[in-house]
Amino acid sequence: MAAAEMPPTDEPKEETAEESCLPNAPLIERERAVLDLCEKYEEKIKFIEQNAGQLSQDVSEEFHELHRFLVREEQTTMARIRKNKVEALAYMEGKVQELTSLLEDIGESSAADMLLAEFDGKVYQKREEFRCVHLKVMGSLPLQHRVWKRMRRVIQPAMEPLTLDPQTAHHGLTLSKNLRAVRQRFGSPMVHTHSKLFKTCFYVLALEGFLDGRHYWEVDVGDKTNWTIGVCNPCIGRSVVGSSTGCTFTKDLSPENGYWVLCKLPGERYQALTSKSFTFRLKKSPTRVGVYLDFRNANIGFHDAENMTHMFTFKDDFQSAGKLHPFFGPGLVTSEPDCEPLRVCVV
Repeated sequence: MAAAEMPPTDEPKEETAEESCLPNAPLIERERAVLDLCEKYEEKIKFIEQNAGQLSQDVSEEFHELHRFLVREEQTTMARIRKNKVEALAYMEGKVQELTSLLEDIGESSAADMLLAEFDGKVYQKREEFRCVHLKVMGSLPLQHRVWKRMRRVIQPAMEPLTLDPQTAHHGLTLSKNLRAVRQRFGSPMVHTHSKLFKTCFYVLALEGFLDGRHYWEVDVGDKTNWTIGVCNPCIGRSVVGSSTGCTFTKDLSPENGYWVLCKLPGERYQALTSKSFTFRLKKSPTRVGVYLDFRNANIGFHDAENMTHMFTFKDDFQSAGKLHPFFGPGLVTSEPDCEPLRVCVV
């Protein structure tokens, strides 16, 4: 006998707990993703507020220091003007009294002529001295220019007077006698055996290294078509760099390997290696690049030193990176401008 079929029913089928949750799972995941994103935005807002507050305080302190310097310069300059004025007028007033006495005794013409000649000579001398009061106070240059020159003493950080370390220079490089310029060597390369030198690429380090604080230096890159500048930790970085002789830039120049560098490539392109290669162009190619290393704020920035236009900034924990040395690669000679050296600028 055939099994009886169950009659159809209009009652809905009862769902298990697991089945009933399935249609809502994508919505829950999306809601969680939105909440996570909101938390990240809130954290970023707090970070920006904290950093903006610290930045405002730092900027205010630095401007106050410049203001204090300018006030001191103004006070000193005005005091010198007053002092010179008092001295000159006192002398002239004394001579006027002498002249008055001479007029009363004008009858003795010979003596009067002698004294008048002496007086004329001294008056002329004082006139010249008084005329030079302006020059004594301000010098032969405009006042603002002189003050700006002296202001460099209070600017922090001052420009670092870097020198190149010949023991680190690749054998295909030539350093200037003052150790402040480097270019590709023409002719037979020098043979070095020092353990600190770069063996595969045209690089050289500065003698000076930094562990903390703020440091600034400028590099004259001219119209060269390719170069590399930045900082590195030579203790971890030198052994991993380069695989081809004379290379101007390799993927090894990365923060993971102890390098924070900016490179100019042929074709007016610029490249930096962060977690991945980052290439960009500028409206105007700088002929002088400023490098600013700030351990406290954990960044190293590159700027056009002529107008301080920002080029690129690395953010990293430099405190744990060890001693960092300025890093230079003059590039390969691919055109006439590349024959010029890379120069460390001095004040």
